[in-house]
Amino acid sequence: MAFYGNLDYETASHFGDLEYGVCAPIIAVDHRAVKHTPLRKAASRFEPKIVEGFACLWMKPHMYKSRIEVHERGCFNDTLSSKGRVDMCIDHDRSYSLGNTDENLELVDSPVGLAFRLRVKSQEDFDLLQGRAAMSIQYAERHVEVRKVNDCDVRFIKSAKLIECSAVFQGAVPKTHLVVRDAKAVGRLRDDSEGFSNDAAYAALQRALAKLL
Repeated sequence: MAFYGNLDYETASHFGDLEYGVCAPIIAVDHRAVKHTPLRKAASRFEPKIVEGFACLWMKPHMYKSRIEVHERGCFNDTLSSKGRVDMCIDHDRSYSLGNTDENLELVDSPVGLAFRLRVKSQEDFDLLQGRAAMSIQYAERHVEVRKVNDCDVRFIKSAKLIECSAVFQGAVPKTHLVVRDAKAVGRLRDDSEGFSNDAAYAALQRALAKLL
């Protein structure tokens, strides 16, 4: 006969063989064990996101190590054609690598600049951006030509190995930018990058707003 902790013998004898403990879950029915599925926390849903923009712009003079430099279009073609590893980082810190060209970082040599697109895999990676809306790159020079422009020495980077792209608050090359999009609402990067010039104005607005916070 089953055991009922709070009932006397006569009352309890009118019940079937339903076994339980006082203030406890049912552990058996008709002498057969009942399995209980452990409670699980509901997983937080991360909606797929991509970040994209221009990591570098062609023929845009900028100061780097007290020198004036410009990147010529095609200077990173060897890296892009070989699909060598190119990390996507935060502030040039490679311990915060969000992706590479072998996985989820896409790079395209567009007429305007080096377009990039990164599929963000997790909320943790996305949170690392913390509002960064500009881009910067790290590279190893291979072929550089120095020319006089308006009595200034300008270094034209004709060929270089691209090592990494970084999300930053302010990039060396003016108007590089990063914007966040719904991953389901994008097409081919080569096609979408034609409209990135409009995104640059939006990114400039983002940076201006960030300074007010």
